[in-house]
Amino acid sequence: MTPPPKLTVDYHVNYRGPNYLTDVWYLCGAFDNLAEAQVNIEVRVASDLKNDPKIGSEWRLVAVHEAQVVAIIEHLRLTEAGVEPVVPSVTQAAGTLSVERGGSS
Repeated sequence: MTPPPKLTVDYHVNYRGPNYLTDVWYLCGAFDNLAEAQVNIEVRVASDLKNDPKIGSEWRLVAVHEAQVVAIIEHLRLTEAGVEPVVPSVTQAAGTLSVERGGSS
């Protein structure tokens, strides 16, 4: 069996929340480097919580290949109990992908 091809991905930090259309993810940042994207999502969540936290706000860090999400790396939601990870309701196909970090600029 031939292994799947390696994908070159970019990393996107997205936000959606009660102040916007709740079925649309808004791009907060795009990165070639996963470590940079992870720092960005942490800063974004902390900033949003400090400025005007809204129950139902969500943030996610995803891997993107050719404008398609191929993996959800982190997904958080603000609830009354605080920021909690969201368990995916659908098994991500990304588990079968071989992902190569870094994308084209």
